[in-house]
Amino acid sequence: MAVAEVLFSHLHQAHIMDWFPIVAGTFKVIVPCTGMFFAIKWPYEQGKKGKEMDKRAVLRAAGKVVAVSALALPGVGSSPSSSSGSSVWS
Repeated sequence: MAVAEVLFSHLHQAHIMDWFPIVAGTFKVIVPCTGMFFAIKWPYEQGKKGKEMDKRAVLRAAGKVVAVSALALPGVGSSPSSSSGSSVWS
């Protein structure tokens, strides 16, 4: 009886592992596609309401994004200084 329980348990785990990649892969496709759909739909609907942004405001917002990204870039990849002097970056 114990052998049958172990065999059933093993088969059940194998069954779960068979369908998990399918579910996870489907989720990974559906979520970004939904996000892209709403990322396109929302500005389109805002434009239809008559709230058109002028070109100057769009350029100003884009400039702010570029400035923040440029200021944050030096902090990416930097390592804290170590007292031992065995840093890869030195």
